[in-house]
Amino acid sequence: MNLKRLIGLDIAADEYRYTIDPDVGFVSAKKAPDSWVATTCGYCSVGCGMLIGVKDGRAVSVRGNPEHPVNRGMLCPKGLSEHHTIGAENRALYPMLRRDKRAARERATWNDALSVMATTDTPRARAASAVSTTAGV
Repeated sequence: MNLKRLIGLDIAADEYRYTIDPDVGFVSAKKAPDSWVATTCGYCSVGCGMLIGVKDGRAVSVRGNPEHPVNRGMLCPKGLSEHHTIGAENRALYPMLRRDKRAARERATWNDALSVMATTDTPRARAASAVSTTAGV
């Protein structure tokens, strides 16, 4: 370890330096995007508008889209972390199916996976097609 760092004299200025983004002002130099791309948050069904900061083809930051009518520029903590999930190493990129209870999961096409989901008789599938009523009606 660096002696200066060990005794508190190295403040790691390169690690924590800021730059000015013309759209939002001061940002971490590591997360200063080349461009902002408008999109919709994928965490829940609200559909908040967000801007993903892209640098060298990768998502590096996120902010709420002030022109979006749903959230008017505000994002919850889940939305604020959306750019971390896009590049996560363990993110699912394609469907996996277990064709037999004892078999390992194997890669499947989207059509196969959706077909299995639509035709499988499970409690979850039955609940999705169930009719409910409100108490007292």
